[in-house]
Amino acid sequence: MENWLSVAALEAELKPKVIETFDKVASACKRLRRLQDQDIQFQLKRLSLSPGQERKYKALNNEIIGEVKSLRLNQRRIDALVEQLYEINKRLVSHKGRMMRLAESHGVARDDFLRNYLGSELDPLWLNRVSRLSAKGWKSLVTNDKERIKQHRHEIHALAAETGLDIGEFRNIVHMVQGRARGASGEEGDGRGEPAAGHLHRQEIHQPRPAVSRLDSKRQHRPDEGSRQVRLPAWL
Repeated sequence: MENWLSVAALEAELKPKVIETFDKVASACKRLRRLQDQDIQFQLKRLSLSPGQERKYKALNNEIIGEVKSLRLNQRRIDALVEQLYEINKRLVSHKGRMMRLAESHGVARDDFLRNYLGSELDPLWLNRVSRLSAKGWKSLVTNDKERIKQHRHEIHALAAETGLDIGEFRNIVHMVQGRARGASGEEGDGRGEPAAGHLHRQEIHQPRPAVSRLDSKRQHRPDEGSRQVRLPAWL
């Protein structure tokens, strides 16, 4: 009985601090998300955030990372978020693969496609640029399959909007998570080309620009504090 009372007293003491931390993270993530959405829209117009916005972006990142490091999240929740990360990455890889096969069908060399595609996923003038390339296949690709290419790129732009991240940045996060999970699991995968999510721990899920995205945006995240709900971005 005394042990139970001690645990209850400890929970009562910690609850206000946990709730305060969740509220701080939720507030910072909301502000960061606005900057992320603006960044994606700017990239689609070949623009960029101002130096002041970049400084604010970095400050919010640091604030979120500091607060999240003070929390201990449920491992099953982390596993579910990693699975969602892999699922979005599969969709991204699928569109890239379809575009590459389409380009190859017109004679574009695979290395040439990747060299001109990677890093330009959000470039609104990409089709115009590659249509002027002299290498084999590009003119035929744009002339005959422009609409199919536009559709794939539209889906890729939608993924960027869904995550709130530049495609290259999202790809780097996926590689980081996969690499750390492989290291933790001794190269043991889940049979789908990805390491098992269960081997990734809370301390390993952070990066310089955290993926504060709309993954799992309909779910609620909360500490054990009764009926009060605190919405957090899914990456957290």
